[in-house]
Amino acid sequence: MISADRIGAIPKYSSFGDHTIAIIEDASNRKLQAWTFGGKVLTLYIIPTSTEHFDFTDYEDLVCAKECPHTKRNLGDCYVTAHSVFSVRRGYRNAKNSGKNPKVFFDNSHFGVRATAHGDIAALNFEGRMFVYNLLAQATQTRAYTSGWARPDMQMFSTLCMASVNSIPDAERAQALGWKTYRARIGAGQTTIISAQRHLKETNCVVLGNGHIFEDGRGCFGKCPTPCNAKDYNVVSPDHAKLKLAQKKFDSKIIASTLDLI
Repeated sequence: MISADRIGAIPKYSSFGDHTIAIIEDASNRKLQAWTFGGKVLTLYIIPTSTEHFDFTDYEDLVCAKECPHTKRNLGDCYVTAHSVFSVRRGYRNAKNSGKNPKVFFDNSHFGVRATAHGDIAALNFEGRMFVYNLLAQATQTRAYTSGWARPDMQMFSTLCMASVNSIPDAERAQALGWKTYRARIGAGQTTIISAQRHLKETNCVVLGNGHIFEDGRGCFGKCPTPCNAKDYNVVSPDHAKLKLAQKKFDSKIIASTLDLI
C-alpha cells in the first residue's frame, strides 16, 4: 500500500491551446514491458484539443514537429499506427462529451514517462512544454524523444530527452549541441552502419535490435541494458521500414474503419 504522501494525481487530459496531452497508463504493452519496471509508466500522446474531424495529414501537421521526416507532409510514413492514435482520440472525445476528466493516480516517488507515443513536445506551446518538462524531471526513468532538437526553445530538454535523428549528419549536429541521439536507420548499408556507430558512439537498441518487438523478453523500462534515457547511450534502431513492419505485425487490430474513430 502506498502511503498518502506518495500518491500523485494528474488529469488524464490536460489542454494547452490547440493541443491536449493524453496520459495512458501502460500496463500491458509488450514492447515497453512496464510491469518489469515496478512502477507506473505514464505514456503521453499529443492530440488536438478540438474534436472536429482532421485529415491525417492535417492531424500530423498539428501535433508533430515540422522537422520530422516521417510525416505525410514530408513524404514520410510514421511507424506509429493510426489505430493507437485514434483510439486515444476517441477516449478523449468521449470524456469531453460527457464532461468528465478522470485522474491518473501513481506513486510520485517512483514512476516512468514515455514522451511521446505520438506527437512531439516541440509542437506544444510554452505551458505545454513545461508540463512535460516537469513530468520528465520528476520521473525515475524516462523514454523521451523530439525531432525539434535544433530549436533554441527546446535545448532545455537536452538532459531529459533524446534527439530523434534520421541521418549521420543530423546525429553529429545534435550531439554537438549536447544531445544524446536516437537514430532510425533508413536504408543504410551494413558497412556504413558499423562506421557510424563507432564515430557516433552508438549502441544498438536491444529491444528492437532485429526489428522484432519483444526481442529476447527485454522491454524498454526496468530491464533494458541500454535505456533511451538521454543520459548514458546514443542508440540506433533497426531500419525504419523494418520498424514499421514490426509495429504493423504487432498491432493486429489495424483495420480500414480506424479512420471512423475520429
